[in-house]
Amino acid sequence: MKNLDLISRAKLYSDAFPDWPPLRADDRWIDGMWILGQNYKGYGFYGCLDPLTPVLTEKLDWVKIGELKKGDTIVGFDKNPPNGITSRRRLKKSKIIEIGQVNLPSYELIFDDGIKIICSYNHLWLSEKHQIPKWIKTEDIEIGNRIRKVCSVWSNEDGVSDVEKGWLSGMFDGEGSVESKSGIRVILSQNRGIILDRAKNIMKKLLIDYHSHYRKGREIMCDIRTKNINDTLKLIGILKPLKFMSSWQGIGMSINPAYYSIIEKRFLGNKNLIGIKTETETLVASGFASHNSYPPNYLKRITTLFPDAERVLHLFSGSLPKGDYIRCDINPDNGAELVVDVHKLSEICPQNSFDLIYADPPYSGEDADRYGTPMISRNRVVKECAKVLDVGGYLVWLDQMLPMFRKDTLHLCGVIGLVRSTNHRFRVCSIFKKVGEVK
Repeated sequence: MKNLDLISRAKLYSDAFPDWPPLRADDRWIDGMWILGQNYKGYGFYGCLDPLTPVLTEKLDWVKIGELKKGDTIVGFDKNPPNGITSRRRLKKSKIIEIGQVNLPSYELIFDDGIKIICSYNHLWLSEKHQIPKWIKTEDIEIGNRIRKVCSVWSNEDGVSDVEKGWLSGMFDGEGSVESKSGIRVILSQNRGIILDRAKNIMKKLLIDYHSHYRKGREIMCDIRTKNINDTLKLIGILKPLKFMSSWQGIGMSINPAYYSIIEKRFLGNKNLIGIKTETETLVASGFASHNSYPPNYLKRITTLFPDAERVLHLFSGSLPKGDYIRCDINPDNGAELVVDVHKLSEICPQNSFDLIYADPPYSGEDADRYGTPMISRNRVVKECAKVLDVGGYLVWLDQMLPMFRKDTLHLCGVIGLVRSTNHRFRVCSIFKKVGEVK
């Protein structure tokens, strides 16, 4: 690796992320160590779903999340009300930026409408609290919590022939209109008679609720109006009238939203899930308002300090996706390239194998139990890291405490405080430089 001091490496970070507060090291030299001023957030997908979970796409089709891919466009919505808590979130197109398989502690949520959803412990749902929608983490959900529903999941296997659907779609293309004063409604205007009766009959078969409105002074003219956003999205999704395929974009979610209660919550242990990140950081999963973002990427940002590292190892890699590095984890289900007990790392990897090692171990026995891994001996693992790290290389250790180390082997050259938000634990990213061989 290049002989760059931490001031130079901190400048690389600040140049790469000009919108974030810079890492300032020039005035914080304390006892031979740089105290770098920055708050980092954790890496990895922040919320994940079972591969079979249906997600609403841009064309108003329900597609299993496990079948989606990067670049696909789905239905998202405003993560936060655009004009304060009294304003309505609006539906909008949302492109998938990242998607991949992860293995995380999971729960099954069962709703009072019969829907069952399997998701990661940290997946966020839009919940009602004192009549104000708030994002809530799955592990914090309690029985009786009410979750916001955007629409129901519909199926094209409804017993209605393609001929009937095509006919009704053509009717809406030719005679239909959209009303968007409060939410969105699709309207079909038609004189009384067999055409109107057939349209109503097909709507009933499709289980699309509507009401008939007879215009004042023109009792022969009837408007068939969908009742709410759920029926409107269902109609467009099933019939695909070209005239209305983009009409849902920008509409406000219902003024009188539907909420469904959690009646059962079961912990499932670690499960293989699909992690997803979209432009809006939201999606509609099994009909419910769901958050999918992962926070500003710790890994992406910390690696800007070490652009010259070529041989990189990630310990405790967990759900970390593939990259230009070797992942190491004790759980073979996580798909790591190196499956080994980190206490025996030097028995597998030769001495001086790596320029850079990242380590984000379980912080406590409780954390280890949650991830289904044994708790580690920090001192032993740090020693193992020093054995396989090349002289001049770095060990980046993210933890709630500073592990013990030999000063003739490792030099603590910097620390970065990680403060996520209220009611979250403080963490510290400790940066060690190898200065000598392990004795």
